[in-house]
Formats: sequence, C-alpha cells, structure tokens
Amino acid sequence: MKRILLSLALIAGMIMTAGAQQLPNSTFDADWVGCYPWEGNKKSDTAQGTQPDGWCIANVRGMSGLGATTVGAVGEGRNGSGKSVVLTNTPNPFRSTEIVPGYMTLGIAWATANASLFGVSDADGGTFGGSQFSHHPDAIHLYFKRAHNVNKATKTVNNEEKASVIAYLWKGTWTQVDVPQETKMGAPDVYPMIDRDRNIMLDEKGTVGGDFSKTDDAELIASVEYYIEGNYSEWQELTIPFEYKTSSKPEKLNIIIGAEDFFANRSNIGNGNQITVDDITLLYYSELSSAIYDGQEVEFNGTDAVLDKVYDENLLELYSNGHGAKIETEYDEDTGILVIYVMGEDYPGNSSNYNVYSIQFKKPEKPVQLGDVNKDNVITIADVTALVNVILGKDSENVYSRDAADVNGDKNITIADVTALVNLILGKTN
Repeated sequence: MKRILLSLALIAGMIMTAGAQQLPNSTFDADWVGCYPWEGNKKSDTAQGTQPDGWCIANVRGMSGLGATTVGAVGEGRNGSGKSVVLTNTPNPFRSTEIVPGYMTLGIAWATANASLFGVSDADGGTFGGSQFSHHPDAIHLYFKRAHNVNKATKTVNNEEKASVIAYLWKGTWTQVDVPQETKMGAPDVYPMIDRDRNIMLDEKGTVGGDFSKTDDAELIASVEYYIEGNYSEWQELTIPFEYKTSSKPEKLNIIIGAEDFFANRSNIGNGNQITVDDITLLYYSELSSAIYDGQEVEFNGTDAVLDKVYDENLLELYSNGHGAKIETEYDEDTGILVIYVMGEDYPGNSSNYNVYSIQFKKPEKPVQLGDVNKDNVITIADVTALVNVILGKDSENVYSRDAADVNGDKNITIADVTALVNLILGKTN
C-alpha cells in the first residue's frame, strides 16, 4: 500500500490541473446579491429581490416596475442551518391569472409579453447563455423539497405539474434573431439572442423570435432533462446522470431548476407550485468499468484479479465509468503485478476521488545469469562456494540455481565449471 500511495503522489504531480470545475455558490450559503432582471436587451437598473451570487433567479420587473414579481427567496438549509433557494410560481400582483414561473439558472433568465388593457399575448421566456465550462461531469447531485399550491390559490392551479432539473453542456454558438426581451404595451423591440435554451436543447425556436442558426463547430455534448412528480415535505436526495451525445470538449454549461414543467406550454404553469433546492454539485466518477486483456473480459474479485498470462501492455484495454476520468498503470516486472489507478476528472482537487485496482499476471521467466549460483544477482566468490556445494550434492532447489552452475555450458556440473567461474570473476573470460 505504501508503494501505491507513493505512485499516486507521482501521478498527481504529472496532472497539470487543480481539478475539474464545480458550480459557483453551490450550497447557496455565500452572498446573496440584488437580482437585476433582463429587459430590453440589458439588465434592469432596478433590483427585484435577491439571488445567490453566481446564479440568476427569474424575478421580473414587468413594465417599469408595474407587475414586478419575485419568484425566488432564501430558505433554510437542508441541515437546519445555512441557506437554500425557494422557487415558487407566483401570480402577477395585477393579474392573478398571469403566473410568473419560478426558476433559476446559471445563464440569464428573461421574459417577454405584449401587454394591453385586456391581458397579455405572445408571452414567452426562459434562459440563455451559461457559464464557461470545459470538463465532463458524469451526474448532477442535489437535495430538494416539492409542494403544490402552497398559497392555496383558487386560480390557475395545476396539482399535477412537474418540477424540472435541466442541465446541458455545449460548444459553439447558437444565435436566434428577432427575439423580444421585455414586457411592453404593444409589440416589444426585438434583438438577437445568443445560446437560447430551446435552440440548444430542443432544436426549436419557441413561440417568439425568428429563425436561429449555429456555428459550424456547435454541438450539444451532454444533457440532463429530469422531472419531479408528487410532493415531498422532507428533503430528498437526487442524483441524475448526464446523457453524453458526443465526446467533444465542452465550452459552456447551463443548469435550470424550475418549480414548473420548464419546456411545457406557459398556460400549464400552476399557481403556488414550489421547489426548494440545496447543495447542487457535479459528480465525477472514478471507477473501472471494464478491463479487457487479449480480447477477454477480466473478472475482478473486488478490486483484484488474477490472470495466468504474461503481461503485454499492447493487449490491455481499460475503461472507466467517468467520461473525463484519467487511467494510469504501473507494472512491476519482479512480481508480475499491474496496478491500475482510476482518477476522477476532479482529481487531485478532490484528493479522495480515485480507485486502485490490481491484476496479478504470470511472473515472467528471467534469463539465467551463468555463474550467479546463489541467486543474489551479483557474481562473487560466494558463488564459487555455492557451486562447490552443488558439485558435492549439498545444493537445494530453493537456495542454488543449477542452471547458473553450468558455467561452461557443457550440460554437466563439474570442477571445470569452478575453473570457468573463477576465470569469470577474475575477468579472464566473458
């Protein structure tokens, strides 16, 4: 075990990264800052509520503050201390049937509507953009509580509505033209929108906005689309794997947590439906999922395996369950043991995220060194004594090498071999 730990230290020194990326303020216990909603292709000059630093809650300002609605608030952390985020589908204070969806994102939340004295039309919204990100997480992990109709509303109630956990990794750029990005009496002005959620995730443009295009290198690399049903008054733990579509290196990441069925029709949003979330983290797996040697699957007993074959690195294939995991090997020719290290993409930043496996191969036969009768890997006068013991019949298979005792190679062990060995020691022969 000491040799293994030393080897891991050497491997850590070769890895030129501090570990894979994690999420900003993932416990929500750090600073909460003013939420400045997106409107008219820029952030509002006036804050509407607060949000955890590094995240964006979908609070809205309406029209110059008329219809301003807050959908996110600070809650108690899951362990009875710290903070969580409470997201609630909340009605516009002036139009109780107009429900503002409660969600948050790593990108920018936005909303639009064409307002009039008789109501609103062409309502839409969601998120665009995200965080710069270049790693390959295997799953998203979080804790949540879920409730429907917490305000005992009498209108726009949907007790069957699902809550949403959406995440996606991509590279390149999507651009949608003519997207209105505010609520306004009459038709809002339109602007281009970069990396809109629906463009990337669903390959669609939504109910507002013009056509979208993408750069030649654009790829949706991996995604999570998960929906929570039912009510949970106590904290629930949830792990959701990413579905990888390509092996490309990501450039950006977005995560959306919503109290509503995020991509469903806005008319389905239920008043008072709520999700509370805490401790959102990314998981990087570090287990050996498969080892194949000479075309055959290696069977492990726990983390160890035995093969009655001589090791050849060209015959070995190793696979991990971590999309960005690193695999290193170390072979000991003396013992025939191959040690396999599987390190999660967040190692060594997460110094405990590694696993060690071993395969005992057949010990390779070493060539006989003529004259090394006592098998100590050096030829000295001690070998002359050992050779005499062999000639006198005092040899032992476990102590002396009879193959090495035939120094002159005549297939017999005699006094002539003693002479040959002395000449070898004196440098009179090779």
